[in-house]
Amino acid sequence: MNSLQIGLIGIGVFVVALLALWHWWQQRTPRAKPRDLHTPPGSLEERAEPSARRDRREAIEPVVEFPKTAPEPRAAGVQSSEGQRWFPPATNSAQVAQSSSTHPSASDRVEDVSAAELDADNVDNYVVRQPAPVSDTAVNLRGSAQSTEFAAASAHQAASTVSRGVQATAAPASNMPFDERLHVFAVLTRDDGQPFDVAPFLRIAGRASVWGRLFRQSPWEAVDISQPTGAVISLGLALPIASRGGPVTVNEFDAWRTTVAVECANQNVSAQFEGFTAAAERAEELDSFLAAVDCIPITYLVRKDGEAWSGTRLRGTLEANGFRLQSDGRFAYHEVETEQVIFFAVDGYERAFTPERLRTESVAAFRLVMEAALLSQPMQRFDTYRQTLRALAKLLDAELRDSSGATVGEPEFAALRAQVQSASEALSAAGIAPGSPSALALLA
Repeated sequence: MNSLQIGLIGIGVFVVALLALWHWWQQRTPRAKPRDLHTPPGSLEERAEPSARRDRREAIEPVVEFPKTAPEPRAAGVQSSEGQRWFPPATNSAQVAQSSSTHPSASDRVEDVSAAELDADNVDNYVVRQPAPVSDTAVNLRGSAQSTEFAAASAHQAASTVSRGVQATAAPASNMPFDERLHVFAVLTRDDGQPFDVAPFLRIAGRASVWGRLFRQSPWEAVDISQPTGAVISLGLALPIASRGGPVTVNEFDAWRTTVAVECANQNVSAQFEGFTAAAERAEELDSFLAAVDCIPITYLVRKDGEAWSGTRLRGTLEANGFRLQSDGRFAYHEVETEQVIFFAVDGYERAFTPERLRTESVAAFRLVMEAALLSQPMQRFDTYRQTLRALAKLLDAELRDSSGATVGEPEFAALRAQVQSASEALSAAGIAPGSPSALALLA
């Protein structure tokens, strides 16, 4: 046996000895005790993240998910000739009624678009939806200009009136997902507790919002009227008693209730109607209240030299300052902190802003529109609105004008801010927070 063989044998013996020593050490080392299965209640729960506890509850209780409601069809706008100078728009009561009924709310969900996404052959199909009518400082549902003092007084008076009316005629609490003071509603179920098809009731819902529950204990979820499919265990139909379209009349209440009752009889479904006591009186009170608090600041921007901006320059300036072109032909301003849309840039002649038009045409004037009651923290958002107007006026060498063509300066901004504040305080005094679902339902 040579020295090489002796060395290899020695190495092997050494390795075997190490393995034996490691095995012996593992046998002597105490193993970790298993987790006590009888952990005191709440100890693990307290250490869990809130999101984990919420996910566990959601896993136990099924939740129905309905698609979101699609936006309304676009209304036709007003065309202007190429190269025409801007003049203040003329309004009358007919235009006021038409524009207020077709104006979309700030909560409408629209998609960003680019030049590549829109067909140049269909440029004229993208039309701006007409906002509410303009006045010297702000407008309300009726379209009449109000001084700051009158607006504040009428808003507070309307708030106290509607508060008294709501207290006297409040519908019984039933954990519905909407403000029962602002609606009459029907809850539909089958006597045998089985699910039923929603399609027949979506066809007769009319102006009512529709809510469904898939299981008895699941939360109410909004039902997309544009997709009338599926079955629910309970269905809620909520008809707003007043909106920008005006108050619901007694005949309309009776007709809607009769239509729902007849369809329930045809579908073997029971209906429980709520909130119809003194509904017509409540509707009139809410309509007066709405006219006082529906404050919409509108300010025009016009070039100082009376000429027009090129579309490419205007688009670049707006997009560099937080605006995004939307599929409905408006530029939406997205708040930096929340990405929420808080106001819009709309063409001064009611024409849609499209990528093709902005490449080939000039723009003589545009305006910024803000629906204060539809936004939470309206005063903070109004300050952003004012600062944005000043910045754009400086960048575009523009003047700020009201609907009559008068220059808007610091006194006008101060008066407008006071009007927004008084309207917001009136909403809060009536128990309707600005930007809340109740405010959105009232100002639909």
